[in-house]
Amino acid sequence: MIVTAAIVAQDSGYAQRAAFYDAVNARDDKKAVEIGKAYLLAHPSDDAFALDLAYAELRAGDNAEAQALFTSLAGSTDAKVSSAARAQLAVMSGGGADHGYAYNAVQYESRFNDVIFDGFNYYNLAVAKHTNLYASLRYTYDTQSNPAVGQIYFENYIAPGLGVRQWIGSYGYAYAEAAYAFGLCGQRSLAETRIGFAGSRDYGMLNADKPHALIDGSVAQYSRYAGNVIGYLQMHYDVRLTGHLRPVVGWRAYADAQRLTYNNFLEVQEGALYWFTPGLYLEGLGVQGTYDGRGAPLATPRGYTTWRVLLISGLGIR
Repeated sequence: MIVTAAIVAQDSGYAQRAAFYDAVNARDDKKAVEIGKAYLLAHPSDDAFALDLAYAELRAGDNAEAQALFTSLAGSTDAKVSSAARAQLAVMSGGGADHGYAYNAVQYESRFNDVIFDGFNYYNLAVAKHTNLYASLRYTYDTQSNPAVGQIYFENYIAPGLGVRQWIGSYGYAYAEAAYAFGLCGQRSLAETRIGFAGSRDYGMLNADKPHALIDGSVAQYSRYAGNVIGYLQMHYDVRLTGHLRPVVGWRAYADAQRLTYNNFLEVQEGALYWFTPGLYLEGLGVQGTYDGRGAPLATPRGYTTWRVLLISGLGIR
């Protein structure tokens, strides 16, 4: 009888969790809060769930209760939960919130003996509940390019712009951006727009003992490429080996509406990364790739291998 009661209680907890996340996905945060409070009352040590409940309370307008729960979770023994709770408290207090993001990278590609610089940096000019107006700066620079060759691997431009971003849930957003791209290395300058959807989510952190995973993707239409729609999806998984060193495996896939060969491929990657800070790391990858048969003209040979070394910086702008 005791075992049966435990099983019934466990099943009830699973049902409550499922009902909570169903309500969250349906954007019925008031219902989610009601269900979540009942679950948390019976499972007070589930800090990861409590964090999701606090966000639901915030979306439902229960700011005082959300703040109290975030304050409690700031002392959680779960590093990811405590970090997220402290960051949210900083945002709610009006201090310490990130106002933008700076992504900058340098990459070596062995199959072209090429070094490429690229970056995307933005700063929020105005922030509403789910909408951001931002200023942006994008650039790429392919060191093997010259006016005669044009480009080897990446394009060459620096493009200041303005954009608007509409958040869809916590991890994805739709956006529209207009910029003026100043051509480098003999490439032409032009006004451009891009409209699309992008999203990413981290599971864990680079500086944690537990495994870390990232999923990242985008689909966008680019005026620069005569309205071509280009999409990509990539996944990345790493584990702590020792100190700051982490073996990594992953894959990425690209496709486009115009079926251009070099926009249609699948790659598998394996290697290691070394993080200097959670926002700065060096990564070395062995890559095996194949061009998709839908690309035109069909690449010959379709398969390729390369060594890829990247130094990546991703930092919030305060």
